[in-house]
Amino acid sequence: MQPTPNSHFSFSGYYRSLVLGRYRAFVTDLHRTVILRFPKRTVVLSPGSPEDFVQELSSRPRNGKRNAGNLGRSA
Repeated sequence: MQPTPNSHFSFSGYYRSLVLGRYRAFVTDLHRTVILRFPKRTVVLSPGSPEDFVQELSSRPRNGKRNAGNLGRSA
């Protein structure tokens, strides 16, 4: 069963997986996830347009650098 466009459904909270380890999720669409890896945490999001989200973050300076580091779209 698919959620309707007006439904309020999400996977939010702390989770653990063999691939990601411990991570925090804010996900409403499992097919549009983006993984953000930071030195002390991992966050999984589901922005409306994952490609645009990654492109926007990758173009912003991070600690004086242009590369967003370990940022990527999950499969």
